Amino acid sequence: MVTGRVAFSPTNEDDAVFLKPGEEAVLTENTKSVQKQEIANPNFRAWQNGVLTFNNTNLRQIAGQMEEQFGVTVELAEPSLANCRYTATFENASPEAVLTTLSAIGNVSYQRQGNHYTLSGPGCQE
Repeated sequence: MVTGRVAFSPTNEDDAVFLKPGEEAVLTENTKSVQKQEIANPNFRAWQNGVLTFNNTNLRQIAGQMEEQFGVTVELAEPSLANCRYTATFENASPEAVLTTLSAIGNVSYQRQGNHYTLSGPGCQE
């Protein structure tokens, strides 16, 4: 359970927006106005709870989430790989476990060199 709230203001406390867990502030640059909204990314707390969830998520977004979660680099060898979409949930998984599962269910393979992963394969149609 996450509790508390945070105040966010681009200038001073008079403009403050109060955020609860699961909300984020969005600053509109040209008007300097602040809006609050629900966080759409289901993995925003993955660092805390160890759960990665992908729901019809493209491989480029998965690569980005993996980089953020695991502190690794994930490169797509072919641009068409970004069109591949996956639905899966991983609990306390390693990068290898995620990529091995994606390899088993889709048109992708991976190679590892240290903390760098290169994904390859024929890719997917848009």
